[in-house]
Amino acid sequence: LAEASQQPPPPPPPHVARRSNSSFGLRPRTGSDGVTRQLAECAVCFEDLCAEPCAVFWDASSRRVCGHLLHYQCAQELPSKSCPLCRCDFDKAVVLPSLERQPEVWFRTCDVKGDGYLSKQEVINVLLSQFPLDVDRFEARMEDAWPQVDPNGDGYVSRDEFFAPETGLLALVRANLTDDMRVEPVEAAPPDVRTQRNAWFDHFDDDKTGSLTQEELTRALVKTYALGADLAQVRTMRDFVAAVFPAFTAEATISRDAFLRPGEGLADTIIAQLDHLSPRPSPSGV
Repeated sequence: LAEASQQPPPPPPPHVARRSNSSFGLRPRTGSDGVTRQLAECAVCFEDLCAEPCAVFWDASSRRVCGHLLHYQCAQELPSKSCPLCRCDFDKAVVLPSLERQPEVWFRTCDVKGDGYLSKQEVINVLLSQFPLDVDRFEARMEDAWPQVDPNGDGYVSRDEFFAPETGLLALVRANLTDDMRVEPVEAAPPDVRTQRNAWFDHFDDDKTGSLTQEELTRALVKTYALGADLAQVRTMRDFVAAVFPAFTAEATISRDAFLRPGEGLADTIIAQLDHLSPRPSPSGV
């Protein structure tokens, strides 16, 4: 009875909510204008997906093996031909075509199941990887406009429905990729991990649990030292975190205390080992 009476944990704040079927990383981003938005990131280099050409994974029969998206260059440099997010094997990475210049090829490439139909989420995922869009606002607008192109409400759009003049999905997408949906993909520098440790931890604790996973810590360090443009350095940082993380926690996460403990925490080890790197300049007053 005691267990039955317990209240479920509160949901995460809206700005850190995650889609369970996301094809990429969604991260709250506080830009140089001080506004926090969700933007789509590459799961390998942690840079904005829209900053580089993106790729999907095909099998030998030119069908997508999964719905995930990465930067094409990151996909080319994977250590093996398996998706790093779901471990599905693939034959080749294929660049996403331009919606404006190659809408027919775009449709076929977005069609994860290869059945000639696109789901709303397939469309949203690909557009978020190609354009600097505020995730929450764009998804809300597509949600409101979707009944126009999906009159039977089954959640899918056929090729004919996609290309229908004025009322089709292609026309809908073009109408909604307006300037007010786009954001300037500029990220404010994080606090300095050497001198503002608590603020640094809070900055990268996206879900506000008071802990960081190994992947969250790797992302935090790649962002802190601005390594995303150098995939060799990203791999080195991943290896470094994988080596030191288990020495400070037996769990899947490391707590704030274990990370920040003076003289004994993981933060001191990281700062000492990465002394040869210079963090990005932190915002003044943080």
